[in-house]
Amino acid sequence: MAASFAVGQAPEPFLAFVVLHPCRRRCRGFQLEKLGDKHPNTMTTMNNLAVALRAQRKLAEAEPLLRQSLELQRRVIGTKHPNTVGTMHSLALVLVDQKKLVEAEAVFRELLAFRGDILPAGHSDILATLGNLGGCLVHNNRAAEGETLFREALALCQKHRPKGDWQTAYTENLLGWCLAKQKKDSEAERLLVSSSEALRTNRNVPPQIVPGALGRLIQFYQDQGQTEKAAQWRTKLEASKKSAAMESGS
Repeated sequence: MAASFAVGQAPEPFLAFVVLHPCRRRCRGFQLEKLGDKHPNTMTTMNNLAVALRAQRKLAEAEPLLRQSLELQRRVIGTKHPNTVGTMHSLALVLVDQKKLVEAEAVFRELLAFRGDILPAGHSDILATLGNLGGCLVHNNRAAEGETLFREALALCQKHRPKGDWQTAYTENLLGWCLAKQKKDSEAERLLVSSSEALRTNRNVPPQIVPGALGRLIQFYQDQGQTEKAAQWRTKLEASKKSAAMESGS
C-alpha cells in the first residue's frame, strides 16, 4: 500500500510547513482577496493548510477546508483531475480519523472508481484505496466485506507487482488482520507471520509500515492467549525500531 506519514517520521520540509502553518493561513487570506478562490495557487494553499491541520490533529478545522477545496476543484479543474483525487483522499483520511466511517466509505468508493479509470491495474494508489476502504469496513464491523477488498488487492499485487515487492506482503498482513477479526485464525496466523517476517527483513519498506504490521501479529497472539509468541514478536519489533533509527541517523 502506498505509505502515509506517521507521527515523527515526516520529512523535515513537511515538519517545517506544519510549524509555519499560521503563515499559510495569512497567505490563504491574501490569495482569496487578490487571486480569488478559483485560482490554482489558492486551492493548493487550502489543501496544504488542511494537511498541516491534520498533522496537528486539528481535524474539525481540516475537514471543512478540504470539503471547500474539493467543491472548488470539482467545478474548476474537474472531478478526475489528479489534484481533485488527491483532495478526496485527504478528506477520506480525515473522516476516518474522526471515526466518520460511513462518510469515509462513500469517499473511498468514489475515489476507487476514479483511480480505476485513470490508473493501470496494480498501481500503488489503487492498492492504497482498496486497503483504506477495506480497513474502513473492518472498523465498521463489516469484516466480511473488507475481506473481499483485501483479496482483490492481493490478487492485483500477485499479478502486477514484482516478486518480493513489499506491498504484496503488506496486503497479506492486512488480509490476515481482517481474517483474525472473523476468527479465521489458521489462515490469519499464516498470513500475519509470513508477511511480518517479509516486511521486517525488506530494506525497501517505508519505516512507518513495519510497526503496524508486526503490531497486528502481536495483537493476534495476545488475543489468542499465546503470550510467549507475542513476546517473541515484540522483541523483533523493538529490534526493527532500533535498526530503523540507526539507519535514519547514519
